[in-house]
Amino acid sequence: MLPSTTPPVSLSATWEDSRTFIRRESGLLFPLAFATLWLGNVGLSVLGEFLQAHANQPAWQGMASLGIFVLLIWVLIGQFSLIVMTLHPGVSVGESLRLAARRLGVIIIASFIVGFGQALLMLPLAPRINDMMQGGIESNMPTGPELVWMMVIFVVFIWLQARLLLLHPLLLDTRAGPIEGLRSAFSLTKGRHWPMLEVVGLSLGLYLVLLLAARVVLGSALLALGRLINQPQTGHMLDIMVQSGVEALFVLVFSVFSARLYLRIVSPANGTGGAK
Repeated sequence: MLPSTTPPVSLSATWEDSRTFIRRESGLLFPLAFATLWLGNVGLSVLGEFLQAHANQPAWQGMASLGIFVLLIWVLIGQFSLIVMTLHPGVSVGESLRLAARRLGVIIIASFIVGFGQALLMLPLAPRINDMMQGGIESNMPTGPELVWMMVIFVVFIWLQARLLLLHPLLLDTRAGPIEGLRSAFSLTKGRHWPMLEVVGLSLGLYLVLLLAARVVLGSALLALGRLINQPQTGHMLDIMVQSGVEALFVLVFSVFSARLYLRIVSPANGTGGAK
């Protein structure tokens, strides 16, 4: 049952709760994140470069595309299994993976519905976006009404991210379908716009800072190391591994935080979620 009122939610308390949970369950969370998020992201990066290098070879492209699809599904299942383990402490890794796989289709459909609505908002900018992709961003930046509309779309996107912040934990914790899940996610964040916007803003900022540090600082150092030892491919591979590790760590922490936040909202008294 979803709460009928909107009591205040403490983000700082949720963060401390998440840190405690990660420390306590680190023996399960980190190996799972390594096996799914990190390895999957490394594979996606390698296959993406392979796809570009064999752009004129359909057979290789087909194999690489299939591999990318499989790895993408594996990464998603890994992310959602982390949420399951947070929602239901004590569940085995295998059961969390199975539950995440069973609910994957529902989550994809719900995400498609949201993405389709966002794509409709982007339609007026389609010619401009095409020009930016073909002729470069700087020489084709939108101006006037197009710029205003782009800003409106950005605000709507951020608002949607905030209102649907708890969609994945909700769909993994209940048997709700895509439409029901979207409605329930909106209900959960009703009256809590600012805390949810704060989470989205801080998460986005932290992700960009971590990614920038991994690419500019660590990435540059690793690439330089590769050139120093006359093994540029080794440096490049280490760069990919570090970036994938940063992304995996961020997703792990964010998944746990969003799940703990969901639990605090749906059951503030005892901190437990609904049925599996």
